[in-house]
Amino acid sequence: MRVGVIGAGRVSGGHAAAAKSVPGLRLHAVSEPHEERREAFVQRHGAAAAYADHREMLSDGEIDLALLGLPHWLHAPIAIDCLNAGVHTLVEKPMAVSVKECGAMMEAADANRVQLMVGHTQQFFQANLVTRRLLRSGQIGEIVMADESWHKSYGLAARPAWFNDRAKGGGMWLMNGSHMVDRLLFLFESRVAAVKGMVSRKIMRLDADDAAAALLQFENGAYAVIVHAGHRRPERMMEKPGYIGEIVGSEGCVRTEPYRGNVWLMTDEEYEPVEVPKGGGVVAEIAAFVEAIEKSAPPPISNEHSKHVVEILLAVEQSSETGREVRLD
Repeated sequence: MRVGVIGAGRVSGGHAAAAKSVPGLRLHAVSEPHEERREAFVQRHGAAAAYADHREMLSDGEIDLALLGLPHWLHAPIAIDCLNAGVHTLVEKPMAVSVKECGAMMEAADANRVQLMVGHTQQFFQANLVTRRLLRSGQIGEIVMADESWHKSYGLAARPAWFNDRAKGGGMWLMNGSHMVDRLLFLFESRVAAVKGMVSRKIMRLDADDAAAALLQFENGAYAVIVHAGHRRPERMMEKPGYIGEIVGSEGCVRTEPYRGNVWLMTDEEYEPVEVPKGGGVVAEIAAFVEAIEKSAPPPISNEHSKHVVEILLAVEQSSETGREVRLD
């Protein structure tokens, strides 16, 4: 399958690596309106063709699979363009900036009989795969609750203008809250029934959020607390684990650092480290999607799941505005 990378920004390197390393794929083209980024991508990754407009790339009819790394507000319209052109499409999370757009993307995929998948990489991190196996093994008993915490620098100097504008899907909650919600759905294997939360702009004082706290009630009876913030501090001012999650069960606990690849299990009095294999991430995610396409099987991450992530994110924002619980069932 000939791959077209749409968007030559931060995640495009991972897309190019997958296009060149996953069996059955060949990196063919890149589409990027910013000339310097487009030329830099070609020089670094060796794409045979480069376009300023994705529609021109699609009209040439030489792309079988599109990998989209774009500002959030462009996810739906450009994904739909790809799907309507008969091109299998992977779009980075979040799926879109509204539930209606998610539905439109799913309809376009069905109408054109092509595959659509959202890139929720948490499901391909080895630490999370190990954590889910531990939960399924029953070693910590029934899942009671989870505590998910992620503190980092907002990184204002490196943020593109759209990221500082919530109207375009900017802010920390849609960017990283989607990772945290997806991870919990993946591990708990249950939908969310209700949320109560706060989404704030009090740290950076921009037109996009910088901090959020949410309580998620799952249909299986478990609860989870999410705390996420983009601070003013420099990225490396202090050593912090970044994203860390702890799941409490009736018989023990599992602690995970997804990005550092660490897992600990506690079923007695002490936490013991659990071996975590190497690998995973974006390349594994795209390989799994390609395998599904080749076998005409459903994508490894369902579009209903990805739409549910957006439903939860927006419900937390609604709860923040109203001060009330929002039910999703």
